[in-house]
Parts: sequence; C-alpha cells; structure tokens
Amino acid sequence: MINFKSFNLKPWIQNKLDELNFTEPTPIQQATIPAISKNKYVIINSSTGSGKTLSFLLPVLNRLNDKIEGIQTIIITPSRELGKQLFEVLNSLIENNDKINARLLVGGENLSNKSFSKTNIVVGTASKIRTLFTNDTSINITNAKEIIIDEADMSIDYGFFQDINFLLQKINKDLSIIICSATIPVELHKFMQKYTHNKFKLIKIEKPLSNIEHIVINSSKVDRLATLSKLTQVLNPYVGIIFASEKKTVNKVHEYLSAQGLKSAIIHGDMSSRERKQMLKRIRNMEFQWIVASDVLSRGLDIDGLNIVISFNLPNNIEFYQHRSGRTARYYSQGQSYILLDSKSSEENKKLNKLDIDYKVMKVNNENELVDVQELKNSRKAMISNSRKKEVPKDTFDNQITQIKNRMSNAKSKNKKPNYKRKMKEQITKLKRKQKQKNDKKKRRMRNGKK
Repeated sequence: MINFKSFNLKPWIQNKLDELNFTEPTPIQQATIPAISKNKYVIINSSTGSGKTLSFLLPVLNRLNDKIEGIQTIIITPSRELGKQLFEVLNSLIENNDKINARLLVGGENLSNKSFSKTNIVVGTASKIRTLFTNDTSINITNAKEIIIDEADMSIDYGFFQDINFLLQKINKDLSIIICSATIPVELHKFMQKYTHNKFKLIKIEKPLSNIEHIVINSSKVDRLATLSKLTQVLNPYVGIIFASEKKTVNKVHEYLSAQGLKSAIIHGDMSSRERKQMLKRIRNMEFQWIVASDVLSRGLDIDGLNIVISFNLPNNIEFYQHRSGRTARYYSQGQSYILLDSKSSEENKKLNKLDIDYKVMKVNNENELVDVQELKNSRKAMISNSRKKEVPKDTFDNQITQIKNRMSNAKSKNKKPNYKRKMKEQITKLKRKQKQKNDKKKRRMRNGKK
C-alpha cells in the first residue's frame, strides 16, 4: 500500500504529516506528487474535495530551497476566501520550520509590514499581487521559480487571467507552472499552449466521487419553498448547505427558512469583504445548521461535519454543480447532494442530463418520510398483484351479480313481487358501488405509500 513515506519527502515534512496523522494519500495525491517532482509543467484535473491542495503543496515544499531568501513560489487563487483557506493549510505544514516564510496577499489584509526579503512563498489573488508588484518596489517576483494557479477555471470565469498573464510576463522564463482545475475549458488549453507549448503532464482523475449520493426531488417552482421546508425537516443534518443560482433567490430562501424558525446563515458575492469574513467565521464556529449560499461558496471551502448539500435550483453554469456537490464528502467521506427539480420542465431536465451523474428520484410522503419513487412504484405493483390474489376474483364478483339475476328470474311467478326488476337493478348497483369503494380505498392507500 502506498503511503506518504513512499515519496521520500524531507524529514521535516514527513514529521508534520505524521503529526497530522496523514498516512495514506488520496488517488490524486498518489499520481500528482511524483509527477510534479519530475515535470516542469503539470495540470491537475480532479474533482473538488479530492485532495488537490496537498497534492501540489507537498512537492512544492519538498523542492523549496530554504537557504535562499526571496520569493521562490507564487500561489494564485481566484478569491480572497480561497486564498485564506489555502494559506491556513500551508501554515499548518510549515509551522515547525522557521526557515520558511509565507505571506498572504489578498484584499482586506493588513500589509503594513512591507518587507518581503525573507518571504519564500506568497499566496494571493492575481489582482492584488499585480497591484503590489506595480506600485511597491519592495516585492520582487521576477526570480520566482514556480507558479501555481489554483482553481484556474474559476479564475477564467471571473476574468482574472489578464492579471495572471501580466505576472507571467514579468517572471523569469525558466518557470515551472502548475495548474489546478476541476474542469479544463478551451481558454485554459490556449493558456497552456502559449506558456508550455503543449509540453505539460496532465494528471486526471476522470471518475466523479462515488461517495456522493445524488438525489432528485421533484418540485415545481411554485411549490419549491414548501418542498424545501419538508426536506429540511426530514434531513435535519448537523450542518448543510442550500445553493441557489441568484442572489435574490438566496435572500428569498434565507428569509423563508428564518420564518420557519431555522437558524441559517447567508452568504453571496454582493456582501462586503468584512461581512463575508465575519459570516465565514461564524459558519466555521458551527453557529448555523443551514447555510444558504450562491455559487461563490461552492469552491474550495471546507466545513467540518457537512454531509448534506441541496441545490434549490441548478446553477446557470452547469459545471458548477460539481463544485456544489463537492462541498460534501470531503476527502472521501460520505455525503448526499439533493436537487430540487421540476420534472415537467424541459429546460431543467436538459440541465440534469448534462450533469452525467447517477441519481435516484425520491419524494417526501404525507408522513414526512423520504421514500424512493422507483421502490414505491415497485411496491405498488407488488401490492396490486397481491391484492388481486387476496381479493375476491372478478369472476366471483360477476357470479354474485349472476346469482342475483338468476334468483329473481327463477322465482315462481306467484312469488315475484311487484317491481322485482327494479329491485334487482338496485341490488346490483349497490354491489357495484361497494366494490368501487373498496377499489378507491386501495388506490388512495397506494398513492400514500401504504400497504
């Protein structure tokens, strides 16, 4: 079995991994750590939550020369939140090595200490690093030996590649480039062609995380809030995230849950840096059971104990669903991702089909239980089959009607009462009505999932 000791990491790195109780690398780490050690240009293409961060931090730290002062490694993230999170992971790895110094360069951080002479690694957004490099001569990135672009597809979506191109043109040409991305859009291919001339090693884990169970809940847009309310009651997780594709929908869902008495957090891209920072701190302190968020939270944020994700609607960019569902089942734990979807909507069904995932369809029944629709259908078929065996056969029912007719017609004329034909019809009608009531009752029970 492969373990981290198989990679011949420096003693101080291995000691830290032992201290953190990290023994067995994830599949992407098994493939990536040796590849980065042997190749100048690497693309790590793997699902979110697969352990990409350690897969590039460990080999980068392993080849860092802590005897040389100055910036050797630049790590770029598309947002300040992701930058802070990555910086925390980096600091946890280097905290016992006082020869390595790292700096966080993102908006909202205190950068009063301008000295970068002893800084070996910088983590930050491309725009902030560009601004500091342009306006402050104390930061020198020109001699950096490698650059890591984390969540590169997100940087493309946000339009940050102009800043990244600027930085690459200022750094020495003998530069190692590591790209981490859950998807590889056309723009990223063009970028790698420009800077690596297609001489890059692609590390790809194609199979999506099988430890995430995808569940579709049929709900029209009109009834969706009510469906969500029932679902939150049934699931009742330690902590869960509800994603919506637009800020106004995020606000609507949060207001609805609050009115239902549920303690929920809200976070979206239009919040100020201070507001988001405070909210993220409260989320990490486990003050909320539910977090209502736009897709700004669907990338790179780890929340302990999170095993439930609900998509109130599918994202406008369908690839973002992968990032949403990846908030759960972190590092190969188990998780569930629920999708509220109108099965009658052709647009929503097209989006669902594009996800290329295995899913099952479930519903919340009248007893507030989550039931598998297919299993319910199979159960109903079995019930119908059994009921036909147990019930009075149709021919027996027909026999009863025949007996009534025969009894009336075979009676001797002197025993026949006036209007006997009318009475015969009344008896037959009463028998049919009774049979219909039995059938209707059974249908109602089957609709409610009862036996």
